[in-house]
Amino acid sequence: MLLKIIGIILILLSAAAIGRELRGALDRELGFATARVSLLSYTRQMIENFNASGEEILRSCSTELLLECGYIGDRAPKSFSELADACEMGDGESARIFGEFCRGFGKSYRNEQLRHCEHYLALLTERADRLRQETASRKKIVLVSAVSCGLMLAILFI
Repeated sequence: MLLKIIGIILILLSAAAIGRELRGALDRELGFATARVSLLSYTRQMIENFNASGEEILRSCSTELLLECGYIGDRAPKSFSELADACEMGDGESARIFGEFCRGFGKSYRNEQLRHCEHYLALLTERADRLRQETASRKKIVLVSAVSCGLMLAILFI
């Protein structure tokens, strides 16, 4: 009987840990999207104010911002394509938008670059806002679902 109780407690603790991990994944998705919005905003400002190239923008960008965007490289990226290739993706839609931005960046003149930034900035901002709204309710659902599954397993073992 004692082993059953210990097993049930372990199942419930595991379910709670899974719920917490899934909640953390939702927070990471939102963090990636928010940081990518900040990077695109910074990029647009650097082009608008200093007519900076992609390499100059990435060199002047803070390492913390690149890491918050999901960059996992061991050295600073030299191009936006390299940045996209070395980023954790996060959720599918914002990763796709960010990847399209990075792969299309640096292939036109200043005014086209600004329009490119503004277009993808609007898309990513919309996605980040949607994620922000969904995250609160999804976090509750994920935790409750994980604990409920744990409880169902515990009941089966009784």
